Amino acid sequence: MFERLLGRLPCRGAGALRLAEQWPVHFVAFDLFRLSGTDTTGWSYRRRRAAGEALFADHRLTAPRVLCPSTTRRGRRGH
Repeated sequence: MFERLLGRLPCRGAGALRLAEQWPVHFVAFDLFRLSGTDTTGWSYRRRRAAGEALFADHRLTAPRVLCPSTTRRGRRGH
């Protein structure tokens, strides 16, 4: 699949639109490391997560942009 994405890079115009329809791409955000030029790596995960959620809400970002679900639940998966 990644090869198909790479194949789309040099395309322009109608060819790019056709490939985008054939092989759509989604951006999935897992974490936020910079925000408006500010390095957020020193922030706690909860603070970065809240900033990411606010960013998505403020800009009404939806698919193909997705904020990955998160949990603060500790323990092993499935337990």
